[in-house]
Amino acid sequence: MTANPASSGAARWNALAAWGHVTQNGGSEEEATAFVDKLFANVVSLTNSGRDATQSFLQGNGDVLLAYENEAILAAQNGEGFDYVIPETTLLIENPGAVLEDATPAAEDWLDFVLSEEGQRQFALTGFRPVNTEQPGTVDWDAVGLEPGDIEGAPDPADPFPAVPHLLTLENDFGGPGWDGVKDKLFGDGEDGNPLGIITEAIAKSGQATE
Repeated sequence: MTANPASSGAARWNALAAWGHVTQNGGSEEEATAFVDKLFANVVSLTNSGRDATQSFLQGNGDVLLAYENEAILAAQNGEGFDYVIPETTLLIENPGAVLEDATPAAEDWLDFVLSEEGQRQFALTGFRPVNTEQPGTVDWDAVGLEPGDIEGAPDPADPFPAVPHLLTLENDFGGPGWDGVKDKLFGDGEDGNPLGIITEAIAKSGQATE
């Protein structure tokens, strides 16, 4: 189970992680293409969102779920836990936050809260790795006022957010910042005479809907 990259940001992170698992470990782009072709050929359904994919999986569809780490932790917190594996090579998900020029003051207050110690503490308690740390993907427990055992739902209470040996980022590994380095190449929709992106084509080959 995974979501549809045409409608879901989570699905694009999933697909990029799969692609990078090959290309950032010495594999060629041809090998990465074959890998994602095989991956999507095994997808039983493409849902509209990452949360929909999790719910579908919990209802018994598919035998493997591609999802965010926090989705698995949240499911366990809700009494619907399942075993999960964090690959040795995977991708740091970086969701942006921004305040528009004509936004109300509440928007700035919200962003300030998100980045504050209390905001990051609340994110951690629901399975998200805090971002107020010098080393991406690691946790400065003092900075969020928590101890590892405070994070419910993780398999190892002593290490709920284990270090990832090879943590990829858009900026360091895929021509970022942002998605410009891979967006058209992997997810292009074929409009205006442009070729389909590699992931879009893999889904088309699988027979799954792309929209």
